[in-house]
Amino acid sequence: MVRLKNIGHSEAYEIQTTSRIEMENRLFENKIITKVKQTLLDQSEGGDLIGVEVISNQQSAKDASSILMSELNELNKYLVFETDLKGDILHITNFTDLGNKWYPLKEQMKTKYGRNLQIEQFLAAFEKNLFAGEALMLETMKYKGIYGVLFSGIYSFGETPEFQSNRNIKGFFNQIDLPLAIDMKTATEVKSDLPLFILNGQGRLDSKRFDDDAFRKMIRQIRDSFNLKVNLEISFFEQYEIRQSDSWIGAAKQYLKAEVPGIYSNEIQHLLTSKN
Repeated sequence: MVRLKNIGHSEAYEIQTTSRIEMENRLFENKIITKVKQTLLDQSEGGDLIGVEVISNQQSAKDASSILMSELNELNKYLVFETDLKGDILHITNFTDLGNKWYPLKEQMKTKYGRNLQIEQFLAAFEKNLFAGEALMLETMKYKGIYGVLFSGIYSFGETPEFQSNRNIKGFFNQIDLPLAIDMKTATEVKSDLPLFILNGQGRLDSKRFDDDAFRKMIRQIRDSFNLKVNLEISFFEQYEIRQSDSWIGAAKQYLKAEVPGIYSNEIQHLLTSKN
């Protein structure tokens, strides 16, 4: 079994995320650069305890919702995750601390934005989701953003050079999940005298777990056509460079595009580089 080594060791990463959503004549684009520090805090027979600290976060989008969400991410500045042996998140072990941090953060937002009905409704919805419990928060984070790159279950390659990764991106299409089946292959390579494991994944829609009827309804509402033919096309690939010496990620990239040609397109890319 391939596992992370060196309890107490930290890695600094920069993750560049670009996203583009196009729907009819509406277009949303954003570029986010996040710097994080990941630390192996402890290990057990069943998995790892890993802390993730967000050092800085910058984005190009200047609309009100994007700015507000960026400010609320202060709540997630430091999270501690318990993972299984594959590297999938099981728990947020400091979840209860978030409630204590929430109230002063909410007051800061109220002071900054004053009596604004839209802001108040946004904060109320955020608070409702936060206090709905750890399970809901995990669902909203798993396989998304920086956590989707750092905790994607790739350590299954320690058991076999080829394996399948089944992921479910919660609420990718508003309220509709995107389930993916990803075929992973492992090879070895040497770069700059550094032996690496190279993981390549090709993904496809897992139609058995996908709510096709709900998705078709959503697209037909966008175009306002009940008889519209809806063909969802999925493109997904990822690559990880894992150091053979200690099993830490050295570099990674993920790309996902979900498209109904001519009507809807949702494209996102993550590029991770080590900054040690």
